[in-house]
Amino acid sequence: MSNSSVAVANATARFFALGWVCVLGMLAGCGGGGSSSRPAPPPPPTPVTLTYSVSETDLYEADGNFVNVEVSAASSVSRVIQATLSFTGDAVLGQDFEVDSSSLRIGVGSQSAQTRIHVLKDWIVEELENLEVDVTSSSQLVTIDTEPVEISIHDSGVGPVAKDQFTSFAFVYADLNVGSNFVQVEARLWNVGREQLEASRLIMFLTESPYYGTGRQTNYRVSVPSLGTFGFYSNTWFIPLHTLRANQTYYIQVAVLGRNNNSTLYGYSRDWLGFELDANRRVVVSCDDDVSDSQEEVEDPLFVHQWSLQNTGQSAFASGGGVPDADLSMDSTLSIGEPTGSGVKIAVVDTGLEVCHPDLAVNVEAGKSFNFKSSLVQSNPWFGATNNDPYQASTYGDHGTSVGGIIAAKGNNGIGLRGVAPNALIRGFNFLTEQCCMEDALGASSIDPISDDVDIFNLSWGSAFGSASELRPSLNTLYRTMTSTLREGKGAIYVKSAGNAFNGCFSMRHDAHQRLGCNVTNNEDVQVLPYLIVVGALNADDQKASYSSPGSTIWVSVPAGQYGNTSPASITTDQIGSDRGYDQISRRGLALDSISNDNGNYISTFTGTSAAAPHASGAIALLLEREPDLTWRDVKHVLASTARTVQPDIQHERVTIGGVPVTFLDAWVENSAGYSYHNYFGFGAVDVDASLRMLDDYVPDSLGEFIESDWFASNISEPQSIPDENGAGISLPVVVGPEGLNNNVEAVWVQIEVAHDFPAELAFILSSPNGTRSVINHPLNNGLVNQTGFTWTLGSNAFYGEDPNGTWTVQVIDTVADDTGTVDHLELKIFSGQH
Repeated sequence: MSNSSVAVANATARFFALGWVCVLGMLAGCGGGGSSSRPAPPPPPTPVTLTYSVSETDLYEADGNFVNVEVSAASSVSRVIQATLSFTGDAVLGQDFEVDSSSLRIGVGSQSAQTRIHVLKDWIVEELENLEVDVTSSSQLVTIDTEPVEISIHDSGVGPVAKDQFTSFAFVYADLNVGSNFVQVEARLWNVGREQLEASRLIMFLTESPYYGTGRQTNYRVSVPSLGTFGFYSNTWFIPLHTLRANQTYYIQVAVLGRNNNSTLYGYSRDWLGFELDANRRVVVSCDDDVSDSQEEVEDPLFVHQWSLQNTGQSAFASGGGVPDADLSMDSTLSIGEPTGSGVKIAVVDTGLEVCHPDLAVNVEAGKSFNFKSSLVQSNPWFGATNNDPYQASTYGDHGTSVGGIIAAKGNNGIGLRGVAPNALIRGFNFLTEQCCMEDALGASSIDPISDDVDIFNLSWGSAFGSASELRPSLNTLYRTMTSTLREGKGAIYVKSAGNAFNGCFSMRHDAHQRLGCNVTNNEDVQVLPYLIVVGALNADDQKASYSSPGSTIWVSVPAGQYGNTSPASITTDQIGSDRGYDQISRRGLALDSISNDNGNYISTFTGTSAAAPHASGAIALLLEREPDLTWRDVKHVLASTARTVQPDIQHERVTIGGVPVTFLDAWVENSAGYSYHNYFGFGAVDVDASLRMLDDYVPDSLGEFIESDWFASNISEPQSIPDENGAGISLPVVVGPEGLNNNVEAVWVQIEVAHDFPAELAFILSSPNGTRSVINHPLNNGLVNQTGFTWTLGSNAFYGEDPNGTWTVQVIDTVADDTGTVDHLELKIFSGQH
């Protein structure tokens, strides 16, 4: 190109560039001539006057309450306004109270901002404390037009743990043995408290009426010496049958009474038994009623009262009702009429099962139940007991029969109630009556009993006195084997009651137990196992039932109810007849309703996590009918993924220990995988309809291989001292790696070795690499009162779905002064899959 051409091109480019600039920036005055203009400066900021208020001027430690602080302008603001809370007075921030945020920000277009001041509990008796709250702002254009507000902090009056005020606790258990011409009653008495149980009397009452003081009554008594901690005493009485009347029902009550008066001692100091004699003065030990199946579909008359299936607020024969929809969330299932559990096999591993009960018999598998009191098992069997009839001879109720009714009472037969899975197949193994042969009762036997073809095992039992211990290897092996081999490798499902020990303060009681509970689910070693579905109990108000044990191994919660007097309990089957059953003890509700329960075959006062587990078993039977290829892990996954959050606004329990606040009961915690967990409820309430909907698109056996890792040890090389009465405690890291695990967490075990003068004052908190925390043992656990050192295996489900790799932390906190100890060893195990 010539020089002249280049000049023309450059001039043309400058022209077009200048032209576009002029078009885009005409306000700047492009082109020749004209004057330029500038925008007017913004107006100066308008001064703002703030006022503030508090919702209350009193905070109470006992209530753990809070006050709202609100800072307000007269109208919406046009710029961000910042204000800061300041505090004076003798109440100390972080020790007596805490605040959500001391910095308040009123955004553009808003008029106010809020924060909360929370009282912190402690276990120190103090004088009334004052807290003066003021608001300031660093901006010269913000004026505060409110005088400082004074808040009073009222002490709860709760002092430190009184370790010198322990109690004794009498626990009585009575057992029955049936001979050809006698009945043998063995009474066993334990002192499960920490203090000595004074000398007492053990008395057995034998009557012809369940109402003591009426009919013939014979008293048997024996003196009991004083018993130390876990002291044990037993006595056996023989009752000759020839001295009794034929065709008569007898009732037995065993009680421990104070030596010098007739008052019962503190504890579970009574137990009930009984028996029925036939025309030959032989104890009735078989179920021989002739029951025929009605082919006509007739609505069950008690169904309208079954709040646990469909809660409309009905009272269920109590004096008050519950909250609508606080139930199994199965409205759609009930409306459609399916699934019903058809073809699913459930074993009621319990005290017995009335296989001839008119509302159960059709669903009882012929010849599949088993009596561990028969001659096939015992060298000294019950006289007359048959192999396949686990009949409970005691006349004061059969736990297994009531559990069986919740699971699979026949639906639409017009005679009683409807089970959760009204067409499921059930069988009874009276393992609890004999306490032998656990493996046989839980799936390891193909004959006498037949248990290896069972789909679901319902375990409505547990220990009220569990404590820190290593997991028994035999238990781990049993459940691991059954979940990997039964159901053609898909694994049997084990549903376990969490326990009724929330209020079981057998040795000591403190105000903290009102929120934390007296025990934890980790006290019972079997509940650590990932192979079980541990179930908590809800009441008819969609809240934790008052008795339900808390803990980090609960999987889900289900309705069970309270006690059936002022609030509904569970309605279910009772022993046949108006002179037998739990209604002879609980004389309320259906027991008094001669119209709804004219034959005495039903009860409206069955409760406890014993009633929760069969509700869960029935719900799982519905899932297995819909999708038989679900593995045991699939079932757990579906339940956790669809669980319904209850008590969403539940508050944490935070206590100041040695000037450091610690949370010993979290509110709902959402982990990094999106699962919310609470130590009262597990992942939440079972939602049957949502679980069934999830199966529409769910691929069975899609969780990958179930991996149990090796133990990952901490770097403890010598005992680590636990700071005394210090909320910061000691934090011990455990690294999962360095190779890592390519799976997602399904459960976590912590094994910790501790030496301590009084380990009941210790709390253990496990935190994951993702920051999720789980209280695996809260302080003042009654299960640890009688120990000084232990190796304890604890579990947690709170980390389900998380990445296990990285540094885990176990925090050990000593909450009470004086007694001290060490952590001597710590290791971690991960159970995982691919989600």
